[in-house]
Parts: sequence; C-alpha cells; structure tokens
Amino acid sequence: MMPTGARTALGGLFRAACEEISEKTPGEPIGRADAVWGAVERVALAIEGSSPAERREHLQMKWSVGKGRYTEVPWIALLDVRVTNDTKRGVYVVYLFNEDGSGVYLTLIQGVTAVLERHKPQTAGYGVLTGRSDAIGVCLGGVKNIGFQTQHEMALKGAKKAPSYTHGTIAQTYYPADAIPGDKQLLEDLEAMLQLYERYAERFEGVASSSEHEQSESLLNIDAPPAQAALEAVAPRIDLAATVQAFSNSLRSAGLSFGVQHDAFVRAFITSLATKNFVILTGLSGSGKTQIAQKFGQWLGEAQMALIPVRPDWTGAEALFGYEDALAKVSDDGRRGWAVPRALEFMLRAARNPAHPYLLLLDEMNLAHVERYFADVLSGMESGERVLPNLSRESDGVWRLQPGAEPWVAVPSNLFIVGTVNVDETTYMFSPKVLDRANTLEFRVPTEALAWTTRKPQACELGPRDLVRGLLAISADPNGHLENEPTWLGDYVDELKRVHELLSEGGFEFGHRVFFEAIRFASLLEQAGEESWTVALDRQILQKLLPRLHGSRRRLESTLCALGRYCWTQDVEPGAIFDGRALSFDPISHNPNEAALPLSADKIRRMTRSLRANQFASFTE
Repeated sequence: MMPTGARTALGGLFRAACEEISEKTPGEPIGRADAVWGAVERVALAIEGSSPAERREHLQMKWSVGKGRYTEVPWIALLDVRVTNDTKRGVYVVYLFNEDGSGVYLTLIQGVTAVLERHKPQTAGYGVLTGRSDAIGVCLGGVKNIGFQTQHEMALKGAKKAPSYTHGTIAQTYYPADAIPGDKQLLEDLEAMLQLYERYAERFEGVASSSEHEQSESLLNIDAPPAQAALEAVAPRIDLAATVQAFSNSLRSAGLSFGVQHDAFVRAFITSLATKNFVILTGLSGSGKTQIAQKFGQWLGEAQMALIPVRPDWTGAEALFGYEDALAKVSDDGRRGWAVPRALEFMLRAARNPAHPYLLLLDEMNLAHVERYFADVLSGMESGERVLPNLSRESDGVWRLQPGAEPWVAVPSNLFIVGTVNVDETTYMFSPKVLDRANTLEFRVPTEALAWTTRKPQACELGPRDLVRGLLAISADPNGHLENEPTWLGDYVDELKRVHELLSEGGFEFGHRVFFEAIRFASLLEQAGEESWTVALDRQILQKLLPRLHGSRRRLESTLCALGRYCWTQDVEPGAIFDGRALSFDPISHNPNEAALPLSADKIRRMTRSLRANQFASFTE
C-alpha cells in the first residue's frame, strides 16, 4: 500500500512513467531492475492506494510492462472480481500507456484475448469487440453523457496490441504526457470511471459470472447487444400506457416537447408503431419529425438505430439491398462478393437478433421515388417472404452469401421503419400503395409553442428494458389486440363502415388491410391510455384515410366536403357526393374546434383551402 502522502504525487508519477516509457523499445529484455518497471509500479501502487480504489473492496490490482520482454503498451488494471479476475476476458478499468510515452488513456475496456482467440481471423474479432463496446456504452446510459469518449475518438499508439485494445474500449479519456492534469482531476476521472464500471457490474453480474461458453454465445456475439442473456432475462412488460408515459417523460427530459398535446401526440406515435412497424412522419421542416424518431432510437438503444439519408439517385432496390459486385474478390468456393449499403447491414443485424427492437430511420424518404427503392421492403413486410440477401462479412472483409444457408431471409419483425417526409419542388408524392401500409403523422408548430427558452434537444436516456421488450412483444403479435377488445369496439367499427361507404361514393374506399389496422390501432390506443373511441376514429381518419386523398378540384372537392360534414356532425348523407349536395357543407367556414373529430376536421379545412387555391390538393402540404 502506498503511503498517504504519495497520493498527492499521482500526476508527477504518471509523467515520470511516460518519460521512462519513451526510452524503451518493445521486445527489449525487461526485469525488476529496469527504471520503467519501477516507474510503472509506483503509479500502480499510488492508484491502488487512492481513495476511489481503496474504498472499493471488490477491486483487484494488476499491472504489466511485459514478461521477460518489454511490452509495447504498458498497462495498469483494476478488476472487479464480481465481473472478472483475468485481463484476458470480462470488463475492467485499465490505464494504457502509448508505446512512445506520449500519453496515457484511462479506459473501461473488454478483455480482448479471449475474444480474439475464439473469433478468427483477427478482423472478425475486432468486429465483435467494436459491436459490444458500442452497445455496452449505450446500455450504460451513454459514455459521453458523463464526460468520457468512445473508442472511435481513441488513437492509442502501439503497432501490434493497440488495435485490439482500441476496439475493446467502451469509454476512455486521454492525458498527454506534457499536459497531465493535477491529482484532483485524475482522481475525479478515476472515480467517475469506477462508478461506470460499478454500473456494469451491477447490471451484468449474472452474465459476467457465467461460463466461458455461455459468454461466448451471448456476450461475444458480433451482432448482439451486450450481455444479451442478461437483457433477455428481463421479462417483457406488456403495458402500453406505461411505455407511452416513459417515452414521453424521456422526451421532455431530453428537451423535446410538443406543447399542450405532447402526451397525446406521443401516445399516437407509439401506438402507430405498435400497430404496424412502418410509420411516416410528415410536416414542416424543423418541426420535430426526425428528432422524435432519433429519440425513439436512442430510447431503444443507440446501437439499435440507424439513420439513413435518402438520396435523389436511389432508383432501385440496390439502394437498400445492395448488389452482387463484379469487382469484389471471389471466394475459393466461387461465391461472389456483394456491395452492402449500411441499411442492409443494419437490417441483417436486426434479423440475427430477434429478441431486440431495431429502428431504421429513412430521412427525407421522398427525395427519390419511394416505390422504386422501397417496393421490395413493403412486399416483404406484408407477405413475410424472404427478400433480404443472407450475407455475412467474411475474414477478408468481403460480404458474401452464407455457404449452405438459405440465400434470402425475411424482413425482421423486430425492425421498426420510420420515414420522414418534407414537401417541396425536389420531392415526390407517395402512392396509396405506400400510404396503405403506414400510419402517417403530421407535424405542425402552433404559434403558442414558440418559446424563447427553447433549447437544442439532448440525447434521450435509455428506456426501461422491460418496457422496451414489451413494446416489441406487442408489435410482433398481429392479433394480440383482439384479446383485449375495448367495450366500445362495436360502435367504432360501425362508424368506420359509415366512413368507408362515404368514401366509396367518391372512389376513395379502403380495403381489408386498412380496416384491420384501424381496428388494431383503436384497441392499442385504449391500452395506451385513451378511453374515447372518437379520438381513435379521429386519429385513423387523419393518419390512414386522409393521406390517401389527392387529386384535382373536380375529383376531390365533393368528397372532402362530405367527409368534412361527417367530421363536424358525424352525419352522412347517402348519395350526396353524386348529386352535388355534399358541396352545401363548406369546411372552410366552420371552426375545427367545434367538430366531433377536430383533428381530421382541421386537416380537411386546410386541404379544402389548398384545393380551391391551387385546383389540386394532397395530404402533404
């Protein structure tokens, strides 16, 4: 144990150790008499005797400058014996010195040796380490939120060992040798890193103490989130109301609010995702479309979200599904390589981890013709057919079809897809083929929501694991809503049929899919905390039916007026669209706040105004 007085010299000890390291060459003989041995040992003893380490009874100290031969990356480790007692495996805190003595990293890291021994070649092992590091950081609440950086900002120096250490790093901070901070900062950083380590130990202790084989099959899975066995041991909590409330609160904490309608809007968003895992967000640029989707992805876990900007040159399925690349290296058994876009890589990861939800966010989805690049996804989601090429990245870094396996896999049911839509002269309209398969939520910014106190939104905290898994369980069961039918479902269905009859007169009727999903939405909306069936009907007219209406004034005006009359009074006049009576009701001259279905009434009013001004109207304004 280092004497108490030595605790004040930690910064100086680090500088002395870096200076000695700068004089050594990896591979040289090393022994206790070497100056570098003594310099690193003094740092280790000072750390062991420091207050952050000394008061934690589960910690064990290990350090090394090499065994017989000097190592290129000297290190000093603190291991929580509840997690691991071996630096070859598990997770621990370690100081890593640059080979040239130019600085030292304080890191939370994975043991790399066991991973690299099991996953050959080395590049495959690096992929395992990187995937786990990113996901563990997310599960611990985001390392940047507490002042540390990730492996991606790390530049450890050391030709052979540095790459594996870098890929295994979960959180890190760097001290240049010529600017090592004072002892106060060093000890504060060590305390913060050990607190992060304790969070890991408490959360994943059950998995960390399991057998090596179990760890290999769960913790070391390249495609899986960290401690998958531990996460999957959390029972799903089927409580949509609690899920909505938890995500709503997280949004507010992150600085994203939708005003007085915040909770109702979040309820509609979550219920739409639970109803069908494809949702379209449209509205004014800067109104929060991308933000709410990103925050939902962060709530699921940052490693389980991918934001893909849609490009105007996406003209076919290869934009999402990739293509066989004639220039890529052919394997020894004749399999060709593929060019794999990030979207496909992400979807394949989701397909291989069905117990965890994933979010694919397609930003500005209508910058290209949606039907051209997205048709195969829509077909696969609807039919369950295998449409994704079953690829894996092999040891040479090339993606190829897996030998001996099915060449195609289905679009995973644990994949949520959210598309954002802006409307201007550079974008394209959506066809009913697309709109039929989604709920479309419109974003608007009322004047009263503009406040000078508004701040840029921050990252959203990770959602409760039981609720996240519960949401996935709800969305993955297409008939689960039928087990808890609302008492008012009969009234809702009757009114939905009246709307169908009205729209049929104008040639805008909907089919079985829309009818089924509207019923599912209503049932789930009640489970999410909404007791009124008229709110569910209002939402479904707004989100499922009105997006399908577009056309010239001659074709559309009578239908809009008739549907407007229904939304204000819930009265339907049979044949009114044919004989012109529907035009006697003018949606523009009525106050939406007085309507029975105010959300739909307000949208119909705006669409009618646009129709008369431009002789054409669509849902997107």
